[in-house]
Amino acid sequence: MGKKIILLAAFICLTIIYVFPQISYFSQTSYQRGERLYLEGNYPLALDAFDAFLRASPDSPLVADAQFRRAQILFHLKRYREADELFQRIEVRYPSTQYYPSLPFWSGMAAYGLKDFNRAEQLFSKYLRGNPPEEGRQRATIYLAFVRKELGRLTEAKEGLLQLFTPAYLTSPDPEALMLYGSLALSLGDVDGLLSLYRQVQRVKLPEPSRSRFLLLVGEGYFRHSLFREAVEIFASVSLELQKEKLYAWKRTIQCYAALQEPQRIPFVLEEARQGFKNDPSSLAELWELGGRVFFNAGEYESAIRYLELLRGSGIGVSEKGFGILAESYRRLGDLGKAYAVLSESPQAPELLFLRGEIEAQRSQWLEAEKTFKGWIAAYPESTLRYPALYLLAWVLEKQGRVDDALMVTEALPRILPEEALPLLRFRAMLLGKAGRESEALNAWETYLGYRPEDMEGRIERLRLLLAEKRSSAVRREAETLLQKELPPRLKDAVRLLQGVALLEEAQFAEASTVLEQVASRNKQLPAGKDLWTYATFYLGWAYYRLGSYTASLELYRSLLKERDLAPELRERAVYYGGWSAYTLKQFELAYTLLESFPIGKGRSLWSRVWFLRAKTLYMLGRKREAQEAFRTLFSEEPKSALADNALYEYANIFVEFEQPEQASDAYAILFKQYPESPFREQALFKRGEIFYAANRFQEAKEAFTQYRSLLPKGSAMDRTLFWEGMASYKLGQPYAALVLWERIIMEYPKSVIRSEALVQASTVLSEVGDYPAALRYLRQLREEYPTEASSELITRRIRELELLVAGATEREAVLKVRLEEARGVTTERGRKIALELVKLYLYEMGGKRSEEEAERWLKDLLGQGEVKEAAEAKYLRGDLSRKRGNLLEAAMYYGEAASSPGADTDLITRALYQGLKTLALAGRREEAARFLDILQKRFPESPWTHEGRKALGLP
Repeated sequence: MGKKIILLAAFICLTIIYVFPQISYFSQTSYQRGERLYLEGNYPLALDAFDAFLRASPDSPLVADAQFRRAQILFHLKRYREADELFQRIEVRYPSTQYYPSLPFWSGMAAYGLKDFNRAEQLFSKYLRGNPPEEGRQRATIYLAFVRKELGRLTEAKEGLLQLFTPAYLTSPDPEALMLYGSLALSLGDVDGLLSLYRQVQRVKLPEPSRSRFLLLVGEGYFRHSLFREAVEIFASVSLELQKEKLYAWKRTIQCYAALQEPQRIPFVLEEARQGFKNDPSSLAELWELGGRVFFNAGEYESAIRYLELLRGSGIGVSEKGFGILAESYRRLGDLGKAYAVLSESPQAPELLFLRGEIEAQRSQWLEAEKTFKGWIAAYPESTLRYPALYLLAWVLEKQGRVDDALMVTEALPRILPEEALPLLRFRAMLLGKAGRESEALNAWETYLGYRPEDMEGRIERLRLLLAEKRSSAVRREAETLLQKELPPRLKDAVRLLQGVALLEEAQFAEASTVLEQVASRNKQLPAGKDLWTYATFYLGWAYYRLGSYTASLELYRSLLKERDLAPELRERAVYYGGWSAYTLKQFELAYTLLESFPIGKGRSLWSRVWFLRAKTLYMLGRKREAQEAFRTLFSEEPKSALADNALYEYANIFVEFEQPEQASDAYAILFKQYPESPFREQALFKRGEIFYAANRFQEAKEAFTQYRSLLPKGSAMDRTLFWEGMASYKLGQPYAALVLWERIIMEYPKSVIRSEALVQASTVLSEVGDYPAALRYLRQLREEYPTEASSELITRRIRELELLVAGATEREAVLKVRLEEARGVTTERGRKIALELVKLYLYEMGGKRSEEEAERWLKDLLGQGEVKEAAEAKYLRGDLSRKRGNLLEAAMYYGEAASSPGADTDLITRALYQGLKTLALAGRREEAARFLDILQKRFPESPWTHEGRKALGLP
């Protein structure tokens, strides 16, 4: 197709050269005039000229070109439909036009003008496939991106432009392409891409207005990236001649300063805008109002008022939102009069009327506020502010003492309550209670608190109503009901204290801490509240302790212990709980100090707990012998204490740490015997065997584990006992006894965590006694049931070795074969070395026909690898194999080849020459043997193999 177009173009050029001189002067002049006017951009006259040409010279060879120009002119005149139809006609009737290669581009432009974006994309793509000139390619690429943007394929559009943005192109880019890319990048959120492009072209001088519009996009990118200072700098470069763009730049600049928390710079922007927008008051008003809004949001109400008042008094006017901001600014400054004055002059917008009613209510203008809200509600029944307006109207009526009228207003509540209706419902509940309609009020509170359960004041009011309804059935409910009454502070806090203690008893620790915190904080500084503070603090510490807030608990108990007149019982408990909190926080020194302050006397209820915790603290401080003595004191002097067994267990554990297994074992035995209900009893019996095993005293360990099995046949540590008894038996040289124990684990404890290890140990023992099939079976079972444990390289290798052993291999043979497989055979140096070991095993250790055949097979593989380092030794071994088979001459040949191999060292050369000499002598080839000896004598005269060679030939 491409060749046809080139030939056709060449033909048309020759035709034009031949025909053009024959065109009439009038036709030629009309055509040239149309061409000139087209190039000047005077499209209407150009169209007339070309029409005149076509009427005068319908048979001219330039008709095709004229029609093409007409189509282009129609496009420029935005007569896209006519242009599109003409381009389609040219494609069929005027393929001879010299502009034919650009037809897809212009057809695409016409389709773009008609918003037929899919066809436009096809045409631009077709044009680009036709290898157009560079300028045409660039323009088509840009418009293709425009089309894809219109089709919503923004990423494709952006990527297409990126292909255009070569370093050479970006030295003089098309501004339209830059702006399009900027727009696409912002739409796609690719701010980094936009800023990267800007850095590449920032030194390029773009013409206006493209420069400013591109800068707006860049500034927007910086703004979205929160690079506000860079954005301000870019926005400042936007030309003042482009007022729409400059207005946007100034708006963004104001927003940048707001984000930078530099509102003091905003007046300079507004002043600059005032100078720049002298003839554009609407733009100036828009900008100043934005400034006022920014000042308002920043809390600078006076500045907001200044600019909005300037607008208000300038005759330019303020928007509805601006009026609202101005009035709210006055209100927040406390000037309700001016706020009201502003709203009196403002438009009758819904939000402004609502604000006006609020200010009237604030100014206690009840009648005016009532009138305003009634009018507002009637005028805007569908507004989202309807329920807030009803609430304020009811509030205004209630302020006038008209409770019934206010209640009538609240009856407008719907069945399904939106969020904005909740304040009105709450007010209704209060009004019902105020009107003495308790049942209705309680129902209203129930409904309201279903939406807003966190409203504590509402809950208090509800509880007051519950008390009035006599519905307090539980103690805590009664306490809560009492708290709703108008009680003196001390009595109220006494009830709260009881409520908090009740919550603690119900294990509702979070709720209890909330109540008790309130009591403690309110009474801390009150002279009459000392007792309340003391008990609230004590129980609050307990609540914190149970919640795991040990730091807070510790601080409270330490503060209590500073009180000189603290009750003895509270002091003892504060010591204990404070010590536990410090211990939990790993503040062991502090814990020990607190516990040491506990009053002496073993008869006290908390003594055993304090003493145990003291011993644990000593242990954590590294004072282990002192800790052990403290544990001994506890279980010796208080053997029936709830902590005696635990103390005895800890006592024994310390013996273990000091490597005193006999003493530890005795202590564990006492624990097992004297405390049959202890949770430590079973573990103590197991640890007897464990400590002896760790000390390599396997006979005693075995006996201890056997005792565990005898005394606790259903113990939770039975599987571990079987395993370690098996290990002890194995260490004592009793493999079959060990195997029996491990097989019990395998069969009887399928869920044991140690079962996988039992499978491994059983397989090991079976391998050692030569029962390879059973050993293999256990490892395969391990692989099937415990794939994670069996995935180790060691297990995988052993399974393969056992498979070979079962197949008849020796242990050494199996090991070497598996190693050889792992080394990827004789193709690797490591594999070849292993193969040589395997051949030596066959030749020198195993023997027999099978071994010789295996040796020959591996030697063949080795020699097949060429002159590798190991080839010399392989040839030597091949000679040994031939000699063993009686093939003496063949053996001598291999010995000779081994001696002459590149990889042979001195020892191998001399050994090979000697063996070759000896073999030849045995074969009766004395003359050839003498040649081997001659080589030895010349090259290795001092070698012992040379001496042995002389002896072999009977020479001195």
